[in-house]
Amino acid sequence: MRLFWQEMQKIWRPGILAALVVLGVLFYFLRPKFWIELIPKTQNFDNSLMLVERYGPVLTAEIRPELDAIYEEIKENFNLEVKKIPGAAEIGITDLESYWAVDRSGEIYEVNVELFAKLWRLSMPANDFRLITGKYDGRMDGTFGIRNSPHLASYAPQAQTRIIELEERELRTKAVSFMDHAVPWYTSDWGRYLVIWTVLSVTLLLSPTLVRDRIRRTIAMQWTSRRGRRAVRTQTAAALASALLLALINLIVYFAILAQQGSLPLWNCPIYCGDGGIPWFDWTYGQFILMLIGMNFAFALAAGGLAVFLSQFSTNYVPMLLKAIPVFLVVGLVIANWALSDPFLIQKSHYRGADNPKGIELVCVLLLLAVSLGSCVWMCSRQQQREAP
Repeated sequence: MRLFWQEMQKIWRPGILAALVVLGVLFYFLRPKFWIELIPKTQNFDNSLMLVERYGPVLTAEIRPELDAIYEEIKENFNLEVKKIPGAAEIGITDLESYWAVDRSGEIYEVNVELFAKLWRLSMPANDFRLITGKYDGRMDGTFGIRNSPHLASYAPQAQTRIIELEERELRTKAVSFMDHAVPWYTSDWGRYLVIWTVLSVTLLLSPTLVRDRIRRTIAMQWTSRRGRRAVRTQTAAALASALLLALINLIVYFAILAQQGSLPLWNCPIYCGDGGIPWFDWTYGQFILMLIGMNFAFALAAGGLAVFLSQFSTNYVPMLLKAIPVFLVVGLVIANWALSDPFLIQKSHYRGADNPKGIELVCVLLLLAVSLGSCVWMCSRQQQREAP
């Protein structure tokens, strides 16, 4: 056990940790920050939070009449506030209905751009709330959906069955998620960039693991005895444990950022929102986040195993980097980036084309783990059986 902790100390060096912190901050501000901060900017986000707090995760037939009463309150507030806006009455806007009529004609924008902006901001709560009730009514009367549209034929047979199942379940239960469909989209971007950063940081942390011992001729001393050659098992175990630990640290930081966006009260909302991506599995928003967290640890373990395995074939740091870069490109930018672009959806919004087979993302990560951990097992076995130089 003492050797294990010594190997952990060799991996977690202050210099490389400082470099990872700087690189991690740059990575966050260059890419993830923009997409993560879009979560609270989705169209019905504030209304969703209010309705979930008041009624729970789903809109049902019993709750639907109460939404009309809330809409009347929003409408009355608009009617009061519009009277305080100079110039509105002059063009015939005295209440919400007159605003809709003038807005449809486009006259406001042509007359006064500043007035148009003020009235548009004031009307947003009513407009967004009307979308919630309108989508619910449309899904209950069958006018909103895919199963009765020509678009259904563009999906694979298994996907068509799933779409019909989801839409018929909504009609049967008369229950629809309060969550806006864009929230899972941007949350999957949160998970995607978390995993990409985890793969990069784990690769950079672990690639020097065996190279450092080779440069210092530690391996040659270990090979003088069969027991000494078993040290590679401990080194590999320490490396894989470090990969999981670094993935946990990254998760804590990114989860704190996600919590600041305010979407966690939607935890129990069904992820299927009627439009946007169509999920293969009946997950809630919270279960969707837990899936992303699990993928983070799986990809960390896969990247860590490959980084350690390839490092044994490097005589110094330059060849090590030439092997670490492809690991990040393949595992992080290709496989993880694809698997977590709207994961476990029938059709990924980022890559329109053929429907994705059910669970293909899980199959990919399991195969990657098998290759990575299998390589580590083979490396330890080979080291144990190898003759001393």
